[in-house]
Amino acid sequence: ISSSKFNYMGYSIRSMNYRYTVWFKWNQTSLKPMFNNENYTEELYNHTNDYSNNMDIWENINIANDHPNITKKFKLYSGIYR
Repeated sequence: ISSSKFNYMGYSIRSMNYRYTVWFKWNQTSLKPMFNNENYTEELYNHTNDYSNNMDIWENINIANDHPNITKKFKLYSGIYR
């Protein structure tokens, strides 16, 4: 799909125990994410004891709303939010 055709861009960070993804609105004219706007949504998946490459096992439950303290750490670490 052309980068001028989609509406959101996701950025992910992975630690030993979690994968955090934040989605931003995409500017189809400048072809850049709109970081200054409110993020569209965020995802947090627990990968504790993840010893396989089977994402179907480990990425079924988005726990971002249940763990705002963890998502806050990822936000600060990423540098996207200042």
